[in-house]
Amino acid sequence: MKLEELTIDRITDLLLHQEFHVKVNFTEKIWSNDELIKLFIKYGYFDFPDPGMNNAERKEYVNNGLKKLNGTKSLKKLIEYIADPRVYISKGISIEDVINYLNKLLIYDGYELQEKDLRHKVVKVKRAQKNKPISKSAKGGRPPDPKIAERNKQLNKDYYNLTEKEGCSRKKALNTLHIEYGLAKTTIEKYIK
Repeated sequence: MKLEELTIDRITDLLLHQEFHVKVNFTEKIWSNDELIKLFIKYGYFDFPDPGMNNAERKEYVNNGLKKLNGTKSLKKLIEYIADPRVYISKGISIEDVINYLNKLLIYDGYELQEKDLRHKVVKVKRAQKNKPISKSAKGGRPPDPKIAERNKQLNKDYYNLTEKEGCSRKKALNTLHIEYGLAKTTIEKYIK
């Protein structure tokens, strides 16, 4: 799972609860220093800062940890863990707020948290391009050329004439059409019915 730097920065804010208003009577941090260190060790970031780190050091530690895990399966697992409702029991924060916040971020990178079996899983989603109408020809490839359709129709007629009316073998008819139309024999085989 690969996220843009801005998404990483905003997830850092979430882990430091700088984006959420907690209940008035809640005075502790959502994630203590020890909890942050254990969280990142669990998912493969083995930097051991001072457990008494200040707010600036916490932000740097969390941001560096997320950047180090970026592009790995561990980042996906970490995000699924921080989207687990059990993490926020008695923490003064709504899991719905966390999920909504993460989804608003992840959608820019082509991901989304979807609930499955009482847990949220990160899934890849297609990003819609804004202000771009979806047309019938949006299937890709170039538009059909009427000249090619006409040529292929004539190719079928000529093949029929050579094999049925003139009695040529399939191989001889393909050779003749190959010379006449300048197409590969396999291409001619593709268009004859």
